[in-house]
Amino acid sequence: MRIRKVALALAPPAMALAMPAQAQSEAPQVFERTGNWTADFGEDYCRLLRTFHSGDDEITLAFERIQPGPMMRMLIIGDSFRPYRGADRVGYRFEPREQVPPFEPSTDFATSRTPDGERLTILSFISLGEAPQFTQVFQQRTNGDDETTDAALPAPGEPPQFPAYDPQAEQARASEIRSLVFDEGLSRPIRFATGNMGDVMAVLQSCTMDLVSSWGVDAEKHLDLQRGAFPAPGPIISRTTVPFDQFARLTGNYNQVRVMVSAAGEPTSCHIHFPTLEEGVNDRICEQVMENAEFQPALDAQGDAIASYWLVPVFALLGPPPA
Repeated sequence: MRIRKVALALAPPAMALAMPAQAQSEAPQVFERTGNWTADFGEDYCRLLRTFHSGDDEITLAFERIQPGPMMRMLIIGDSFRPYRGADRVGYRFEPREQVPPFEPSTDFATSRTPDGERLTILSFISLGEAPQFTQVFQQRTNGDDETTDAALPAPGEPPQFPAYDPQAEQARASEIRSLVFDEGLSRPIRFATGNMGDVMAVLQSCTMDLVSSWGVDAEKHLDLQRGAFPAPGPIISRTTVPFDQFARLTGNYNQVRVMVSAAGEPTSCHIHFPTLEEGVNDRICEQVMENAEFQPALDAQGDAIASYWLVPVFALLGPPPA
């Protein structure tokens, strides 16, 4: 069931500045949950929404996935969630915590307005598990971050290695959660009293399994792959494919490119999730992907090649920056 549509005219992230001292010590504004979680399952996404209130202030949270895995995108609709001027990241944590991490998890974000004029904040990478170092490396790899360390990157021609995704462990962790706190990067910290999120994650996991199955791949075999499909090293699309004035439209983890890959390692189709670039630009992206991409196929738990997919941001198609 579709709840509402949100505007996709995204502003580019600003330069990072020091966080105001008063925001660091101020007590968080607490938002209590009202109503129930509501499902909004589209043709290429799974989304769960809920509204929270603090006095007269209202915020709607939405957790969103486009494939199975630990990472989610988060939509926050409401004027009370306000990153301070100049922030380019916000810090978050789910409580109670599993452990104190070596550094606080954070995510980049984009802001816009809904058709009703409400503030829309899109958080690109959110994970229930406290693995901020993994999250940081994940963002660096998928966003083409020039500062990724050599130790964080796979050897040329080798697939990237990420911790295995365990849906049962994620559900167990979700069942322990009682709140979500944002205390870095906002003009005032906010705490959402989410309550037990075990059922929420179970629904989201089930939806993403159905979503992958609708693409024509074996979702069950993808839970314990020896490796996922991955391309040969090097750029897949030209660096001039995306006009410079459209790069800002890629913020918020929009315009994800999904390439279906056969068991022989051949690209069979190209699809754009949450398109924000002009249609002609995305057409050129997919044309070049289908013409240029060469893949190593995914391997199931027994080491047999199977049909799969590769789903990445546009930046991952550009290859490493020129020397």
